[in-house]
Amino acid sequence: MLVGYPYMGITKDTRDDIMNEIVLRSKTEEIKEIVIVGQNLDKGHYPYSVIAGDLDTNLFNPLSLE
Repeated sequence: MLVGYPYMGITKDTRDDIMNEIVLRSKTEEIKEIVIVGQNLDKGHYPYSVIAGDLDTNLFNPLSLE
């Protein structure tokens, strides 16, 4: 899942807390991975200000040898 997160007028710690909450609320069986692209609207960085994700991925099914 790709999430766009525009923000302004908040601290880095608040931004990080909100992005962490987005990751935690997105953990379901259907969602294998999440990437958040953050845009600080106060700064006007292009194309993004921050990219974040979850280190715990479900992109690959575990291999089992039977």
